[in-house]
Amino acid sequence: MLTREFSTVTREFRPFTREIWTFTREFSTVTREFRPFTRKFQTFTREFQPFTREFQPFTREFSTVTREFTTFTREFTTFTRKFTTVTREFQTFTREFQPFTREITHQGYILDFYIALYKAIPW
Repeated sequence: MLTREFSTVTREFRPFTREIWTFTREFSTVTREFRPFTRKFQTFTREFQPFTREFQPFTREFSTVTREFTTFTREFTTFTRKFTTVTREFQTFTREFQPFTREITHQGYILDFYIALYKAIPW
C-alpha cells in the first residue's frame, strides 16, 4: 500500500522534476554564456582600480574645497545681509540729515554774503 502511494506521488512529481532539470540546464547554459562577460568585467575592474586609487586624493581635495567654498559662501551671505542693513540705515540717516544739510548750505550762502559784505565795507 505504501509503495503504491509512493509510486503515485513520484509519478505526479515527475513533471515538476523535469521542469526543474530543464530550468537547471538552461540556467547552466546562460551561466556559461555569461562567463566571458564576467571575466572581461573582472579584468576591467582590476585595471580600473589603480585609476580609482589615484583619483581618490583629487576627490578628497575637491570635497575639502567644496566645503570651504560653502563656508565662504555662507559667510559672504552673512556679510551681504549685514552690509545691506548698514546701507539701509545709512540711507535713512541721509534722508533724515538732508534738511539739516540744506539749512547749513543756505546758512553758508548767507554767511558768504555777510563775509563778502564785511570785506566790501571800507573800515
